[in-house]
Amino acid sequence: MTNREAPTRGRTPEQAGPPPRCIVAVPVRNEVDRIEACRRALAGQEGIGAGALGIVLFLNNCTDGTAEAVADLAGSLGLPLRVIEREYPGAQAGWARREAMEETGLRLTALEFIASAWSMSGISTERMDLFLAVYGTADRIGAGGGLAAEGEAVTIHEIPLRDLAAMGRDGRLTDMKSLTLLFALQLQRPDLFTGLG
Repeated sequence: MTNREAPTRGRTPEQAGPPPRCIVAVPVRNEVDRIEACRRALAGQEGIGAGALGIVLFLNNCTDGTAEAVADLAGSLGLPLRVIEREYPGAQAGWARREAMEETGLRLTALEFIASAWSMSGISTERMDLFLAVYGTADRIGAGGGLAAEGEAVTIHEIPLRDLAAMGRDGRLTDMKSLTLLFALQLQRPDLFTGLG
């Protein structure tokens, strides 16, 4: 695992002073083509007061020049910015595929690594690897439900994207893992949510 943390960037002299009241944490992986749109959206926020908003970008296993693009845009952001880079060469895609098969009966092939994060930093040593994957009807080859030997009794719920997005907006999606993955999917594939309200 390689960790790199860039110093705070994009904080102009007039922004020096107390820390921001609100921090927006953005997971980023290979977003070189979309990071500028993200910058514009963040910089365009209104009604929160000068210096009230800060940004933390978590760069996970980026291989496409995203880190360089972030460095270029930092000065033009106009907001306090902290950049944290993480590289996990052994991100546990094999384990994630096995768990998906056991719990959902789905055979997943290409998994996209999103983040490896502490579940409750400062309290627990558990670390979670988060992935997104595409699947179809032909990929459901097992019953799922988990392993009885491990005391698992998983109930599978497939939620349409329209409903999932609404749950994320109105606070009904309270599982942090699911919420993080929903936000990542919305950032990476906004076309899937076009016209869903």
